[in-house]
Amino acid sequence: MNAELSPSQPRRLLPGRWPAPCDVPAFHSQNYMLCNPEPSGILVSMPSASAGHRRQSYDAHVKRLLSCTKCPEMKGKPVHGCVRRSRIISLGQAPGIHEERFGKPFAYTAGKTLFKWLSSIGVQEEDFRKKVNMSAVCRCFPGKASNGDRKPSRPEVENCMEYLEFEMLYHKPTLVIPIGKLAIDQLLERASMQAAYSNARFVQENASPGPPLYREKSKDGLPVLLNSKGRATYKLDQVIGRLFRSRWLGIEFDWIAFPHPSGLNVWNHTDAGKACIQAALRLLAHHPAMQRSLDMHSPVH
Repeated sequence: MNAELSPSQPRRLLPGRWPAPCDVPAFHSQNYMLCNPEPSGILVSMPSASAGHRRQSYDAHVKRLLSCTKCPEMKGKPVHGCVRRSRIISLGQAPGIHEERFGKPFAYTAGKTLFKWLSSIGVQEEDFRKKVNMSAVCRCFPGKASNGDRKPSRPEVENCMEYLEFEMLYHKPTLVIPIGKLAIDQLLERASMQAAYSNARFVQENASPGPPLYREKSKDGLPVLLNSKGRATYKLDQVIGRLFRSRWLGIEFDWIAFPHPSGLNVWNHTDAGKACIQAALRLLAHHPAMQRSLDMHSPVH
């Protein structure tokens, strides 16, 4: 079924189709544009794209990541979920207290919830780990706070950003899956938003009286998810269950966000949260990058 885009679609979009790289739409959609500037001054050098240099650069990247000691307040050693070749990047927040012991991200209770979500669309954990580069905003356990894990500081996020930038440039993903608010914030604040799509059926069926989905709009009538200082400001139901198109580091990609699957995240258990998560899973299941890269073991509706 082709998607039906709104009459206000940007010129780069073709009527009745998602723009590349997402060219197989799943259901009717409504188009929005988001307005934020792309940051300047990011310089990242990359080696030759030949297979030999790509392997060498990948190995050097993993070695550098695992030996990183930049942040004295972080606990334990870095954890990575890198794969040698992928067109999909998942972006977590930071490892939990158990991840270093298991040597992989999302290895404990939050991971069980995440992979339970994914299994509902036919994606198995083993296959996902083999074929998706599992990145994170920070790669070390930040330590505990009074209400869960400590949120990494902005300097700690910046210290770790070189590893995510490398993986973006190395893999050139067509799909990024941010998991949790800290991960979503990075894409909203660092990337230049090209467009956003929402499932019109989902919005209509789950709409409730009250303020519109996007309360603020720019002078051009476009929704704004950043405050005056360029920091992300939004509610989860404004980003979960929607497909966004962004450009960062010269790479244009789609992204489909999920809330953090921690048991402490009460929003996940609300009716609105459950509906948004299901909408995000439908978008993910029908995305061409997922269908090309992963073995979907059950029918997707």
